[in-house]
Amino acid sequence: MSVLLLAALLASIVTLIAIVFFCLRRQFRRAGRAASRWAVGAAIYVAILVVAAMPSYESTLKTGTPYCDDDMCMSVRNITRLPDPAGISYHFAIRLFTLANYGPRSAKGATVYLTDDRNRRFLPVFDPSAIPFDVEIQPGQSISTSLTFHVPTDARELAFAATMDRIQYASFIVGNGDLLHNPRLRLRIQ
Repeated sequence: MSVLLLAALLASIVTLIAIVFFCLRRQFRRAGRAASRWAVGAAIYVAILVVAAMPSYESTLKTGTPYCDDDMCMSVRNITRLPDPAGISYHFAIRLFTLANYGPRSAKGATVYLTDDRNRRFLPVFDPSAIPFDVEIQPGQSISTSLTFHVPTDARELAFAATMDRIQYASFIVGNGDLLHNPRLRLRIQ
């Protein structure tokens, strides 16, 4: 967890306790000053959070390279492009693994998709024979799975992206793009 987030959380708790204490002692003016300082601090933190989340970092997908979010990682073993009746099918052979030393990890709550230069999203096609992308992985274990996407022929500048479906505690860490709905991972496909 980010040190800045921990400091802000601790300062918020102390300030809110002080506000309650001032109100119980009928020191409403001091409570109001403390509440306004807390609001200014919260606004500054939110502004920093938004500004840090704005840059959209993008790199080129390289097969075999691990891409991690915290201690949950994936690497793309290979990409196969095949023509299909509606356009092109992209088949990704993926290895999922964790860097954690204890407890299971998963990509539960994550959505993976392909996107193009017009910001269209292409979700993976359901494949009952593939291991689900959000499977639990034990420390030291790796799982091989696959994802298939159907993309129309007019799609250009494709990128593999992953984002979280919901806001969680990590969404409030500075640099995380969840609050702005930016993908946590965005990799251009060559």
